[in-house]
Amino acid sequence: MAGALSKQAGQAQPPTEADVKESIAVARRSYAKECGQGRLIKCLRAGDLSNREDVGDPARARELYKTCCDDGARTGCVRLAELLIAGSAADRKVGMSLLRRHCDGGIVEACPVLIKSLLAGTPAEQKQGAGMLRKDCERGRAEACEELGEMTLYGQSVRRDLASARVLLQRGCDKGASRACFLLKSPDLD
Repeated sequence: MAGALSKQAGQAQPPTEADVKESIAVARRSYAKECGQGRLIKCLRAGDLSNREDVGDPARARELYKTCCDDGARTGCVRLAELLIAGSAADRKVGMSLLRRHCDGGIVEACPVLIKSLLAGTPAEQKQGAGMLRKDCERGRAEACEELGEMTLYGQSVRRDLASARVLLQRGCDKGASRACFLLKSPDLD
C-alpha cells in the first residue's frame, strides 16, 4: 500500500485505487477466516465485501450469506435473497420464497426488500407489493405511506387516485417521510 504510506512534501498521499482494492481484499480474507471460526458477523462483513461491484465475487458473497442464513442470521438471509432475486428465474423464485418466509415470520427487514422485489415484478406481483405497502402504511411505517402515496399519485402499479394519494402522502409526511411532504406540494395533486 505504497500510495497510502508515501509522503510528498511532508503530507500523506491519498490511497490509490489499487491500495483500496488491496485493503478490501485483506479485510475480506480476515473476515472470512473469522467466519470459519463461527463468528457470523464476520461472515456477513466478508459477504458484504465480496458483494461490492468494484472488487466483487458474487459467488463467494452468496456462499457467505448462505452460511449466515443457515446459522440463523436474519440479515444474511435477506442479503442472500437479494442476490438470488438478481439471478436466474429459478434463483429469483427461491429468493422470493426466502423473503416471504422471513417477512411472514416477523423478520421486519425482509419486508421492504420483498415489497421492492414484488413491485419490480409481474403485474400480479406488483398488486401484492402494493397491498403489502398499504398494510405497512396502516401499521405506521412512514416510508410505506410515502411510496404508496407516490405510486397512487402517478398511477404506478395501482389506479391513479389523487384523493387517496393526498391522504397517503399526508400520513407519510406526518410520520416524518420528507419526500411525502415534498410531494404534497406537487402540482400533480391539483
